[in-house]
Amino acid sequence: MDDIQKVTAIHIVPAVFCGIVSAMISYGTFGFKNEIIATLFGFVVVYIIGQYCQRNYAESIDGFKQWFMTGIMPFGFTWFISWVLFLSYAKFIPFF
Repeated sequence: MDDIQKVTAIHIVPAVFCGIVSAMISYGTFGFKNEIIATLFGFVVVYIIGQYCQRNYAESIDGFKQWFMTGIMPFGFTWFISWVLFLSYAKFIPFF
């Protein structure tokens, strides 16, 4: 597995977790409902993951465009899809 695939995998795995937490915030599991906080949570997570990947895989990523396509886009897509799915099926999930 080369570094570009590792960067994509590193962004996708936390995106699912972030989608779950964002759905929980949007649904009101923590005692408040706020989609803005859920969105800010996602942006903070992608920034932290981006800094980690920049530190460890900087020699493999050629610039912002490549980091955008291998990191931010997979994270955003996976985060949004998991957020919508978990929020839509929240009444069927026991921890909501």
